[in-house]
Amino acid sequence: MDMRKGWIAEMNDTQRELASVPVAVSKYGDEPGGGSGESSPTERLAARRMALRQKYGMRQKDVAEIARLEALMHHAFEAIGEEDARILKSHYISGATWYDIGDELGYSYQGIRKKGSRALHALAQYIFGFKAARPQQIVLIA
Repeated sequence: MDMRKGWIAEMNDTQRELASVPVAVSKYGDEPGGGSGESSPTERLAARRMALRQKYGMRQKDVAEIARLEALMHHAFEAIGEEDARILKSHYISGATWYDIGDELGYSYQGIRKKGSRALHALAQYIFGFKAARPQQIVLIA
């Protein structure tokens, strides 16, 4: 969530910067270009505008992908149930130990580890589907 907010702020900054870069107009004539390898001020401004547009477009895609993944995770946590979601969030997001989670929810250390493992597997199956199944769970129908 914080990453997405940062990217949105960066997109807004890029948009303001893009608006501040003037659009220069080249004057073409019959005189020779001078043969120097340096770009003109007009070419530098055009290159800067193109780079800013590209940066903005990349961030737009990043923000959309983060939103898609957040929605997927939200649905996945809903699908595995409130207690399993709480266990996984406590351990993997908040950094709580299995001992602490077990004490809080009334499970032994071994019991909460098993429950956490099953919950993580259920979450993975929701997100990745068939690819997340353990080999012994795959049944091929002939």
